[in-house]
Amino acid sequence: MKKWVSLLFVLAVVALVPTGLLAAGHAIKYSVAASTTNPTATVTQKGSGLVVVIFTVPSLDAGGTFSFQASMTAPGGKKVSYPVVATLSGKGKAALSAAFDPVTVSFPDGTTAATSVVTLTLPAGTYHGKRMTMHIQADPASGSHIGKGAGVKVVLLQQKASAAAVPEEQSILQDVTQALAPQSHQP
Repeated sequence: MKKWVSLLFVLAVVALVPTGLLAAGHAIKYSVAASTTNPTATVTQKGSGLVVVIFTVPSLDAGGTFSFQASMTAPGGKKVSYPVVATLSGKGKAALSAAFDPVTVSFPDGTTAATSVVTLTLPAGTYHGKRMTMHIQADPASGSHIGKGAGVKVVLLQQKASAAAVPEEQSILQDVTQALAPQSHQP
């Protein structure tokens, strides 16, 4: 029995090692230039390699679109055979839909960047939250020996109305209404 447990443990470790190696060094690296965002957004790069694009908007309205150009490189090791092809996708809990132009990118080598214009759209509906997120990643072809990398996290934030833009009575009424409303139903 102990031999079976030991054998299963060794097999599990051997199966996980390549995944860790791909995540550590041979993974797609992402960047977004703030100048490519529309409307204007704040772009930050986390230490983990995750790029965060934050669009701050007055309201979350159906039909609203948000776009940027994602630039990616696919540095690889000895086992990588270029060109490497990857397909872009977006995942999120919110109702955002994502479109990519192009949806499939090709990396001719480990240093030449591939780019895609990412467009997020709010479909018809009513949005009561103040924040929506989506995670964008490129999925390399199976057997390419390149990992997905950290990706791009897109955040849509609804900005709070400023007191200067609203008469004092409306501002007070808005503060009272927000204070009395349940957390999940705040506009």
